[in-house]
Amino acid sequence: MTDLATEEQELLEASLTECSLELARNTPAAVVAYPFLLCFCALASPIGYDHTYWMGGLTLASLLAGMARLSLARQRLSSDILDWPRWLWRYRLSALSIAAIWGIFAASAVHLCGTSWSSQLAQVVTVGLTAGATSSLISDFTLLRMYVVVMMMPSLPFLLLQRNQ
Repeated sequence: MTDLATEEQELLEASLTECSLELARNTPAAVVAYPFLLCFCALASPIGYDHTYWMGGLTLASLLAGMARLSLARQRLSSDILDWPRWLWRYRLSALSIAAIWGIFAASAVHLCGTSWSSQLAQVVTVGLTAGATSSLISDFTLLRMYVVVMMMPSLPFLLLQRNQ
């Protein structure tokens, strides 16, 4: 019975190690996309010109959250983490922070622009980022589920309010 418990513990640790390595390997490409796409959406539509400080703040927040996520990924790739639960909690928090910032942007685009092409651009990019996140976050299914909800849900009330307009 003890051998079985030890074997299960070793398997769990090996699985967690591989999960964290996969998350860390996929982070650099993902982190760059968010601030870049925020700037693109802001400059390609009236949102960036009409709400400069709001967009600048969201872009800065996205950049800072991305740097935190990248720092955690580099920490994982450069050394062995002894405190797995804490590292995973911090990594999840950084990934969800970026998702929340983008979700707030997408919701504010619908709120500020209604059903115009500007808000539609934000929603299309949101769907694209979420689809891309499935490949980079699939090794942590719990994080992936939370990410999708945090990314998509802020726009939902505003989209429902716009449906008759």
